[in-house]
Amino acid sequence: MAPHPEAPRATRSAGLLGSFRHALRGLVEVAARERNMRLHLLAGMVVGVAGSELSLTLAAQLGLFLCVTLVLAGEALNSALEALVDLHTATVRSLRSRQPCWASAWAARRSSQRRLRARGSSSRSRCEA
Repeated sequence: MAPHPEAPRATRSAGLLGSFRHALRGLVEVAARERNMRLHLLAGMVVGVAGSELSLTLAAQLGLFLCVTLVLAGEALNSALEALVDLHTATVRSLRSRQPCWASAWAARRSSQRRLRARGSSSRSRCEA
């Protein structure tokens, strides 16, 4: 299928800049929502300032930068996975709330019968006797 002739064409640089814009927007959103990310960002800034003030070799400074970057990336991944799990459990909860009443009643009756048998009582309730 040919693209619409009047549609604007995305250039390679606009696509790359757009990708960086989206990535930066995602980092800002994670930092705004997650307390631990803010703490890691603060710790990363402290490490960056301390690393620049100390007389470290370039390799050591790059190592510090890599470590801070890995911690921030790990926290962003953790936040994304938590959001995914929250989304899934919300879906399961909404499906569970739609469970028919008869299924809940049946499950409650079965568990009460098991408790009565464990105590040595008959499985019939007092109303049925």
